[in-house]
Amino acid sequence: MDRLYGLGVYVHVIEQHGFSAAARRLGVSPSAVSRQISQLEERLGTRLLNRTTRSIQPTEIGMMLYERARDIVQSLDDAENTIMSMGSQPRGRLRISTPPTFGERVLAPMFADFQKAFPDIQLELVLSSRRVDVVAEGFDVTLRVGEMPDSALIARRLLTQTWVICAAPEYLENHGTPKRPNDLATHECLTFSEVSQRVSWRFRNDGSEVEVPVNGPLQCNSLSMLRTAALAGLGIARLPTYVIDPDLRSGALTQILSDMHMDAVPVYAVFPTSQQMSPKVRVFLDFMIEALGAVDAEI
Repeated sequence: MDRLYGLGVYVHVIEQHGFSAAARRLGVSPSAVSRQISQLEERLGTRLLNRTTRSIQPTEIGMMLYERARDIVQSLDDAENTIMSMGSQPRGRLRISTPPTFGERVLAPMFADFQKAFPDIQLELVLSSRRVDVVAEGFDVTLRVGEMPDSALIARRLLTQTWVICAAPEYLENHGTPKRPNDLATHECLTFSEVSQRVSWRFRNDGSEVEVPVNGPLQCNSLSMLRTAALAGLGIARLPTYVIDPDLRSGALTQILSDMHMDAVPVYAVFPTSQQMSPKVRVFLDFMIEALGAVDAEI
Protein backbone atom coordinates (compact mmCIF):
# COMPACT_ATOMS: atom_id res chain seq x y z
CA MET A 1 0.00 0.00 0.00
CA ASP A 2 2.89 2.38 0.79
CA ARG A 3 4.21 1.79 -2.74
CA LEU A 4 0.82 2.67 -4.25
CA TYR A 5 0.57 5.77 -2.08
CA GLY A 6 4.03 6.89 -3.17
CA LEU A 7 3.05 6.49 -6.83
CA GLY A 8 -0.12 8.47 -6.19
CA VAL A 9 1.87 11.29 -4.61
CA TYR A 10 4.25 11.27 -7.58
CA VAL A 11 1.35 11.52 -10.06
CA HIS A 12 -0.06 14.50 -8.14
CA VAL A 13 3.32 16.27 -8.15
CA ILE A 14 3.58 15.95 -11.94
CA GLU A 15 -0.03 16.94 -12.66
CA GLN A 16 -0.03 19.88 -10.29
CA HIS A 17 3.46 21.08 -11.17
CA GLY A 18 4.94 21.15 -7.72
CA PHE A 19 5.11 19.87 -4.16
CA SER A 20 2.97 22.60 -2.57
CA ALA A 21 0.04 22.21 -4.96
CA ALA A 22 0.21 18.42 -4.63
CA ALA A 23 0.26 18.75 -0.84
CA ARG A 24 -2.86 20.96 -0.90
CA ARG A 25 -4.63 18.45 -3.09
CA LEU A 26 -3.68 15.53 -0.83
CA GLY A 27 -4.25 17.38 2.43
CA VAL A 28 -0.70 16.82 3.70
CA SER A 29 2.38 18.98 4.24
CA PRO A 30 4.87 19.76 1.44
CA SER A 31 7.57 18.04 3.49
CA ALA A 32 5.51 14.84 3.53
CA VAL A 33 5.23 14.99 -0.26
CA SER A 34 8.97 15.61 -0.60
CA ARG A 35 9.68 12.64 1.66
CA GLN A 36 7.52 10.32 -0.46
CA ILE A 37 9.28 11.41 -3.65
CA SER A 38 12.71 10.92 -2.08
CA GLN A 39 11.76 7.43 -0.91
CA LEU A 40 10.41 6.58 -4.37
CA GLU A 41 13.63 7.74 -6.07
CA GLU A 42 15.71 5.82 -3.53
CA ARG A 43 13.69 2.64 -4.03
CA LEU A 44 13.95 2.86 -7.84
CA GLY A 45 17.59 3.93 -7.75
CA THR A 46 17.16 6.85 -10.17
CA ARG A 47 16.29 10.53 -10.26
CA LEU A 48 12.70 11.13 -11.33
CA LEU A 49 12.48 14.92 -11.12
CA ASN A 50 14.66 17.86 -12.08
CA ARG A 51 14.10 20.54 -9.46
CA THR A 52 14.71 24.27 -9.84
CA THR A 53 13.61 27.20 -7.70
CA ARG A 54 10.77 27.89 -10.16
CA SER A 55 9.62 24.54 -11.47
CA ILE A 56 9.74 20.77 -11.27
CA GLN A 57 10.13 18.75 -14.47
CA PRO A 58 10.19 14.95 -14.81
CA THR A 59 13.30 13.32 -16.22
CA GLU A 60 12.90 11.00 -19.20
CA ILE A 61 12.62 8.03 -16.85
CA GLY A 62 10.35 10.07 -14.60
CA MET A 63 7.95 10.73 -17.48
CA MET A 64 7.88 7.02 -18.34
CA LEU A 65 7.00 6.22 -14.73
CA TYR A 66 4.32 8.93 -14.67
CA GLU A 67 2.57 7.57 -17.77
CA ARG A 68 2.37 4.09 -16.25
CA ALA A 69 1.61 5.22 -12.70
CA ARG A 70 -1.16 7.58 -13.88
CA ASP A 71 -3.15 4.68 -15.31
CA ILE A 72 -2.64 2.62 -12.15
CA VAL A 73 -3.74 5.45 -9.86
CA GLN A 74 -6.72 6.33 -12.07
CA SER A 75 -7.89 2.71 -12.08
CA LEU A 76 -7.62 2.58 -8.30
CA ASP A 77 -9.52 5.87 -7.92
CA ASP A 78 -12.25 4.67 -10.27
CA ALA A 79 -12.60 1.43 -8.34
CA GLU A 80 -12.87 3.26 -5.00
CA ASN A 81 -15.37 5.79 -6.39
CA THR A 82 -17.51 3.01 -7.83
CA ILE A 83 -17.64 1.15 -4.52
CA MET A 84 -18.34 4.35 -2.56
CA SER A 85 -21.16 5.36 -4.88
CA MET A 86 -22.81 1.93 -4.71
CA GLY A 87 -23.53 1.70 -1.04
CA SER A 88 -21.95 4.24 1.26
CA GLN A 89 -22.45 7.94 1.79
CA PRO A 90 -20.09 10.26 -0.14
CA ARG A 91 -17.44 11.51 2.24
CA GLY A 92 -14.28 13.56 2.52
CA ARG A 93 -13.25 17.18 2.09
CA LEU A 94 -14.85 19.05 -0.82
CA ARG A 95 -12.74 22.05 -1.84
CA ILE A 96 -14.75 24.67 -3.77
CA SER A 97 -13.81 28.02 -5.32
CA THR A 98 -16.54 30.56 -6.07
CA PRO A 99 -16.87 34.31 -6.70
CA PRO A 100 -17.40 36.02 -3.31
CA THR A 101 -20.90 37.44 -3.77
CA PHE A 102 -22.23 34.26 -5.40
CA GLY A 103 -20.81 32.22 -2.54
CA GLU A 104 -22.30 34.49 0.12
CA ARG A 105 -25.73 35.04 -1.46
CA VAL A 106 -26.40 31.76 -3.29
CA LEU A 107 -24.24 28.95 -1.89
CA ALA A 108 -24.03 29.75 1.82
CA PRO A 109 -27.81 29.52 2.43
CA MET A 110 -27.75 25.97 1.00
CA PHE A 111 -24.97 24.62 3.19
CA ALA A 112 -27.00 23.81 6.31
CA ASP A 113 -29.37 21.56 4.33
CA PHE A 114 -26.44 20.06 2.40
CA GLN A 115 -24.67 19.20 5.65
CA LYS A 116 -27.80 17.49 6.98
CA ALA A 117 -28.07 15.43 3.80
CA PHE A 118 -24.35 14.58 3.58
CA PRO A 119 -22.82 14.81 7.08
CA ASP A 120 -19.63 12.98 6.04
CA ILE A 121 -18.63 15.71 3.54
CA GLN A 122 -16.58 18.62 4.91
CA LEU A 123 -16.89 21.78 2.82
CA GLU A 124 -13.93 24.07 2.22
CA LEU A 125 -15.11 27.21 0.42
CA VAL A 126 -12.57 29.65 -1.04
CA LEU A 127 -14.06 33.00 -2.11
CA SER A 128 -12.12 34.52 -4.99
CA SER A 129 -12.98 36.70 -7.98
CA ARG A 130 -10.03 35.42 -10.00
CA ARG A 131 -10.15 32.32 -12.19
CA VAL A 132 -8.22 29.83 -10.11
CA ASP A 133 -6.23 26.94 -11.55
CA VAL A 134 -8.50 24.06 -10.56
CA VAL A 135 -5.81 21.38 -10.79
CA ALA A 136 -2.73 23.24 -9.54
CA GLU A 137 -4.57 24.71 -6.53
CA GLY A 138 -6.22 21.47 -5.56
CA PHE A 139 -9.91 22.30 -6.05
CA ASP A 140 -12.55 19.62 -6.53
CA VAL A 141 -14.90 22.06 -8.24
CA THR A 142 -14.95 25.77 -9.03
CA LEU A 143 -17.90 27.95 -10.00
CA ARG A 144 -17.21 30.38 -12.83
CA VAL A 145 -19.34 33.21 -14.18
CA GLY A 146 -19.24 33.96 -17.90
CA GLU A 147 -18.66 31.99 -21.07
CA MET A 148 -16.07 29.24 -20.79
CA PRO A 149 -12.96 29.31 -22.98
CA ASP A 150 -11.80 26.10 -24.60
CA SER A 151 -10.35 23.99 -21.84
CA ALA A 152 -9.31 20.48 -20.93
CA LEU A 153 -11.50 20.85 -17.84
CA ILE A 154 -15.09 19.61 -17.65
CA ALA A 155 -17.74 22.36 -17.42
CA ARG A 156 -21.38 21.88 -16.46
CA ARG A 157 -23.75 24.79 -17.01
CA LEU A 158 -25.84 25.39 -13.89
CA LEU A 159 -27.86 28.57 -14.40
CA THR A 160 -27.86 32.07 -15.84
CA GLN A 161 -27.63 35.40 -14.07
CA THR A 162 -29.95 38.24 -15.08
CA TRP A 163 -28.35 41.69 -14.86
CA VAL A 164 -29.97 45.13 -14.64
CA ILE A 165 -28.92 48.77 -14.54
CA CYS A 166 -29.84 50.54 -11.32
CA ALA A 167 -29.17 53.57 -9.16
CA ALA A 168 -30.33 55.09 -5.88
CA PRO A 169 -33.25 57.56 -6.10
CA GLU A 170 -30.94 60.21 -4.60
CA TYR A 171 -28.51 59.87 -7.50
CA LEU A 172 -31.29 60.07 -10.10
CA GLU A 173 -32.74 63.17 -8.43
CA ASN A 174 -29.36 64.91 -8.55
CA HIS A 175 -28.18 63.76 -11.99
CA GLY A 176 -31.32 62.87 -13.91
CA THR A 177 -32.49 59.50 -15.23
CA PRO A 178 -30.91 58.11 -18.43
CA LYS A 179 -33.56 57.53 -21.12
CA ARG A 180 -31.32 55.80 -23.68
CA PRO A 181 -28.19 53.65 -23.31
CA ASN A 182 -26.01 56.35 -24.89
CA ASP A 183 -27.01 58.71 -22.05
CA LEU A 184 -24.83 56.61 -19.73
CA ALA A 185 -21.72 58.11 -21.32
CA THR A 186 -22.40 61.34 -19.37
CA HIS A 187 -23.22 59.65 -16.05
CA GLU A 188 -21.17 58.38 -13.13
CA CYS A 189 -21.06 54.60 -13.63
CA LEU A 190 -19.81 52.03 -11.14
CA THR A 191 -18.09 49.19 -12.98
CA PHE A 192 -17.00 45.64 -12.24
CA SER A 193 -13.63 44.42 -13.52
CA GLU A 194 -10.88 42.03 -12.45
CA VAL A 195 -8.19 44.36 -13.83
CA SER A 196 -7.96 48.06 -14.55
CA GLN A 197 -9.52 48.48 -17.98
CA ARG A 198 -12.14 50.35 -19.96
CA VAL A 199 -15.61 48.87 -19.56
CA SER A 200 -18.57 48.83 -21.94
CA TRP A 201 -22.17 47.81 -21.27
CA ARG A 202 -24.09 46.07 -24.06
CA PHE A 203 -27.84 46.42 -24.59
CA ARG A 204 -30.34 44.75 -26.94
CA ASN A 205 -33.83 45.77 -28.00
CA ASP A 206 -36.02 44.69 -30.95
CA GLY A 207 -33.13 43.01 -32.72
CA SER A 208 -30.75 45.97 -32.44
CA GLU A 209 -27.68 46.11 -30.24
CA VAL A 210 -25.72 49.00 -28.78
CA GLU A 211 -22.50 48.96 -26.75
CA VAL A 212 -21.80 51.98 -24.57
CA PRO A 213 -18.39 52.77 -23.00
CA VAL A 214 -18.95 53.77 -19.36
CA ASN A 215 -16.76 55.37 -16.75
CA GLY A 216 -17.08 56.73 -13.26
CA PRO A 217 -15.66 57.14 -9.77
CA LEU A 218 -15.37 53.44 -8.87
CA GLN A 219 -14.15 50.26 -10.55
CA CYS A 220 -13.72 47.14 -8.41
CA ASN A 221 -13.98 43.34 -8.44
CA SER A 222 -16.66 43.06 -5.75
CA LEU A 223 -20.37 43.04 -6.57
CA SER A 224 -21.17 43.63 -2.90
CA MET A 225 -19.06 46.78 -2.88
CA LEU A 226 -20.70 48.02 -6.09
CA ARG A 227 -24.11 47.47 -4.50
CA THR A 228 -23.06 49.40 -1.39
CA ALA A 229 -21.72 52.25 -3.52
CA ALA A 230 -24.92 52.37 -5.58
CA LEU A 231 -27.06 52.44 -2.42
CA ALA A 232 -24.96 55.38 -1.19
CA GLY A 233 -25.79 57.34 -4.36
CA LEU A 234 -22.29 57.22 -5.82
CA GLY A 235 -23.46 56.30 -9.32
CA ILE A 236 -25.20 53.89 -11.67
CA ALA A 237 -24.33 50.19 -11.39
CA ARG A 238 -24.84 47.04 -13.46
CA LEU A 239 -25.65 44.23 -11.03
CA PRO A 240 -27.24 40.76 -11.05
CA THR A 241 -30.81 40.62 -9.77
CA TYR A 242 -30.00 38.08 -7.05
CA VAL A 243 -27.79 40.72 -5.41
CA ILE A 244 -30.26 43.62 -5.49
CA ASP A 245 -33.79 42.14 -5.59
CA PRO A 246 -34.54 43.24 -1.99
CA ASP A 247 -33.26 46.75 -2.77
CA LEU A 248 -35.44 47.01 -5.88
CA ARG A 249 -38.51 45.83 -3.95
CA SER A 250 -37.90 48.28 -1.09
CA GLY A 251 -37.19 51.21 -3.41
CA ALA A 252 -33.63 51.65 -2.12
CA LEU A 253 -32.51 51.15 -5.74
CA THR A 254 -34.39 51.94 -8.94
CA GLN A 255 -34.03 49.95 -12.15
CA ILE A 256 -33.39 52.15 -15.18
CA LEU A 257 -33.50 51.44 -18.92
CA SER A 258 -35.85 48.55 -18.12
CA ASP A 259 -37.05 48.40 -21.74
CA MET A 260 -33.54 47.38 -22.81
CA HIS A 261 -32.17 43.86 -22.35
CA MET A 262 -28.72 42.86 -21.17
CA ASP A 263 -27.20 39.48 -22.01
CA ALA A 264 -27.78 36.89 -19.30
CA VAL A 265 -24.50 35.55 -17.93
CA PRO A 266 -24.05 31.77 -17.51
CA VAL A 267 -22.65 30.16 -14.39
CA TYR A 268 -20.64 26.94 -14.78
CA ALA A 269 -19.36 24.29 -12.42
CA VAL A 270 -15.86 23.34 -13.54
CA PHE A 271 -13.90 20.32 -12.36
CA PRO A 272 -10.79 18.38 -13.42
CA THR A 273 -11.04 15.87 -16.22
CA SER A 274 -11.38 12.29 -15.04
CA GLN A 275 -12.98 9.12 -16.26
CA GLN A 276 -15.55 9.30 -13.49
CA MET A 277 -16.81 12.23 -11.44
CA SER A 278 -16.23 11.63 -7.73
CA PRO A 279 -19.37 10.94 -5.66
CA LYS A 280 -18.88 13.99 -3.44
CA VAL A 281 -18.71 16.32 -6.47
CA ARG A 282 -21.71 14.64 -8.08
CA VAL A 283 -23.94 14.96 -5.01
CA PHE A 284 -22.88 18.58 -4.49
CA LEU A 285 -23.78 19.55 -8.07
CA ASP A 286 -27.05 17.61 -7.98
CA PHE A 287 -27.98 19.17 -4.65
CA MET A 288 -27.21 22.68 -5.87
CA ILE A 289 -29.22 22.24 -9.08
CA GLU A 290 -32.20 20.93 -7.12
CA ALA A 291 -31.94 23.78 -4.61
CA LEU A 292 -31.85 26.35 -7.40
CA GLY A 293 -34.95 24.84 -8.95
CA ALA A 294 -33.74 23.60 -12.33
CA VAL A 295 -30.75 23.32 -14.61
CA ASP A 296 -30.28 26.61 -16.45
CA ALA A 297 -32.49 28.44 -13.96
CA GLU A 298 -32.29 32.21 -13.88
CA ILE A 299 -31.38 34.17 -10.78
